[in-house]
Amino acid sequence: MAHQIEHTHLPIRGLNLHTAQVGQGELGTVVFLHGFPEIWYSWRHQMLAAASAGYRAIAPDCRGYVADVLAILHALTVPAAFVVGKDFGTIPAYHVAFRRPDRTRGVACLGIFFSPGPWSFDAMPEGYYILRWQGGGRLRPARRPASGAHHLRPLRQTSGEWAARTTPPSLPGSRMMPGAEQDLKTAFIPEGSHFVPEQVNELLLGFFKDHAVAANMYESMK
Repeated sequence: MAHQIEHTHLPIRGLNLHTAQVGQGELGTVVFLHGFPEIWYSWRHQMLAAASAGYRAIAPDCRGYVADVLAILHALTVPAAFVVGKDFGTIPAYHVAFRRPDRTRGVACLGIFFSPGPWSFDAMPEGYYILRWQGGGRLRPARRPASGAHHLRPLRQTSGEWAARTTPPSLPGSRMMPGAEQDLKTAFIPEGSHFVPEQVNELLLGFFKDHAVAANMYESMK
């Protein structure tokens, strides 16, 4: 079914940015932001599920900039969208909602709660993949840690964590978005990992459906 996904290059802030999309969007638009180091392909199963449910699914090969996400919405004439991020993609997802709540119908993120930063990788172990990408020379596989866990496995214990919210976060000093718990839904996937499991499809579609009234409000603004 991946052949249903269309590919195009959009002129986004001085770059022809590859963007994949599928679906007619009768119920609205969903923008998927991948983690690092990944591409749009990480979201293929979720894109097809969203399209089958009546949404327009968009997944760029993103650089991680909020301005890029907003430029994509503008280029595709999308007034507002659900934004879904995982891993590194959660950072622009949350900040799009914070900076432009008028363009955000809801936010769903996998693995990482909102954090205003600054981000530091000093506490990460030697050989962690982000640190290896920052270094020079050829990137080589890391040795397996003594615990026997694969080196690409997330450090956090809640690797299957999934969170969704419909209102943009404030910028608190806490990682748990205090004061927003009434708008936050959290689910745990026991077999979750750094990669997106197909089990999140039902969770995401349920989140979109539960907030269809808010989504339809944006459609009337077109």
